[in-house]
Amino acid sequence: MKTKSFLLVFLMCIIFFFMYSCKKDEEWKVVKISGPIKVHVSGSLEAPTIRWDEGQAYKIIVCDSEQSIWYNINSEESMWYITDNLSSPVNYSEVPEGATVVAGAKPLEKGIKYSFGVYWSRITIGTTNEGYGFAYAIYE
Repeated sequence: MKTKSFLLVFLMCIIFFFMYSCKKDEEWKVVKISGPIKVHVSGSLEAPTIRWDEGQAYKIIVCDSEQSIWYNINSEESMWYITDNLSSPVNYSEVPEGATVVAGAKPLEKGIKYSFGVYWSRITIGTTNEGYGFAYAIYE
């Protein structure tokens, strides 16, 4: 009887371990990064964190990647669009102090690829250096 109970408990432990180890954590999968500024996306579906590797940004646009982000500066088509005083990192839907909301954050959906665009500008004496970066990411 003890042997059967032991085997049953042992079998249940193996099944639990197998189920737990096969569970896939949901996360943002960045499928492409483009542009001179490296943009990274991580965190939850509801409030992903957007990071970039250059100084202050002047614009962040998030949109469905099926739309062209270059032309997607219209607030109706954007998932989220903010400008002014943007320092890395920024959490989706949380408006940093001093920033301006052009389009409020819409809920993001699992399984859809989004473009996270960061636009950066640095003005030095006599020149203006502008840059951009995009992370194309899908939450799986």
